[in-house]
Amino acid sequence: MVTKFLVIGILVMFVLPLISAIGVGSIYTGSESPLKLLPGEEKIVFLELQNWDDEDGITLEGEILTGMDIASLKDSETKVPYQQKVNTEMVVKAPADASIGDVYNIEYIFRQVPGEDREGTLSFIQSIKRNFDVLIVEEAVQEPPAPPAPERGFMIGFGWVILLILIIIVVIILVKRKKSSTPIKK
Repeated sequence: MVTKFLVIGILVMFVLPLISAIGVGSIYTGSESPLKLLPGEEKIVFLELQNWDDEDGITLEGEILTGMDIASLKDSETKVPYQQKVNTEMVVKAPADASIGDVYNIEYIFRQVPGEDREGTLSFIQSIKRNFDVLIVEEAVQEPPAPPAPERGFMIGFGWVILLILIIIVVIILVKRKKSSTPIKK
């Protein structure tokens, strides 16, 4: 009986790091929801960061991967308290010589900065990569000002699936052992 709980405890310890997550959200995503700008127009894009990972708070470091010629982050690092939403800003400026219908892609990443005061502890550094298109249009477009709730990273859903599968496997093993050890009555 003790070994069963020991096995379950070890499995949970290995799966729990996969369940924690950070979040990055924006109203602009991929080509489905592009930012629409006039040639030469500049706009601030709000990015919402969340921390569902560390009760002590985390620092997320942002970087523009593609589209650096038209986009920049106001802050390269942002502190995010536990279970809080923090906005950061990206400035996007369409080239003045852009043609109507041109599409530019901006890809960005936010990485968790390792904690300085956690020597000797094992920690998993997470990152989330996102992108959106910038579409050059003829007329100014009214955009909603508030960002939506951020999308959580892939690992949170994946971690729960792994945990569920491991629990099912352990339950099946325990039921089979119990059935094989129970004497058959006539």
